[in-house]
Amino acid sequence: NGENALRASRSYFIATVDVPPSKLVSGVPDLFPPTSASPFSRVSPTVSSMASSSSSSSSSSSPHAKWEHETFCSILDVSLSKPEPKGNSKNFNSITYLEDVASELKEEGRPVLLTADYLDSALVERLNLPFPSDASAFGYLVRCGKLIADREQSLTRTGGQAPQIKKNSLETLRKSIISYSGLVLAPTDMLEEKQYSASIKQAFSLISHSIGSPEGLPQGFLAQVVEEMDLESLTDAFNRIIRFAI
Repeated sequence: NGENALRASRSYFIATVDVPPSKLVSGVPDLFPPTSASPFSRVSPTVSSMASSSSSSSSSSSPHAKWEHETFCSILDVSLSKPEPKGNSKNFNSITYLEDVASELKEEGRPVLLTADYLDSALVERLNLPFPSDASAFGYLVRCGKLIADREQSLTRTGGQAPQIKKNSLETLRKSIISYSGLVLAPTDMLEEKQYSASIKQAFSLISHSIGSPEGLPQGFLAQVVEEMDLESLTDAFNRIIRFAI
């Protein structure tokens, strides 16, 4: 049935990503024929609901809200403060000003802090802003995923003394990154065609390297993304990625 087919497709996709695509194409039948664009059935990031365990129980200007703001801005390489002119730097690691999110917070009379409640707005705005020619929305999200893992390990090294609320905040951000990673690989209206193609191309490049290597995807990252995708979206993304090996 459809559920078994979905499980089989996910298992096949996860099992093959550690093999260079160039070794797969000739021996793989067309198990994933091209499909028309379709939305996700499960990927519909609603951070506000996930954030209830982290930030909504406290004041938006509480110490934890400020910690969330500093942590999220650092991981996402964004700012809600208008930067001072510093030339025309196009460095991938340069901080991006999220003008729309900042304006939204001001209009609502809330502190200009990036908390879990505004992760959706922040990610949508950032992903639709330009990336350097050698980067993409997917590559950006993978990088963020690696930084979240580093932060989680850092909290763990504190000997279990880190407040659970901080761990919950990082988990909320991690779930958002996973969800949006699937969205930018699916043929949706999330990105413009040029940005979408760049994400597919970079996904192929990352998958071509061994899982867990510095040049590849973090361990378990792709499996989590695949779990979030419906069969049609997974099928279409797999086909588009594998075509780069032909």
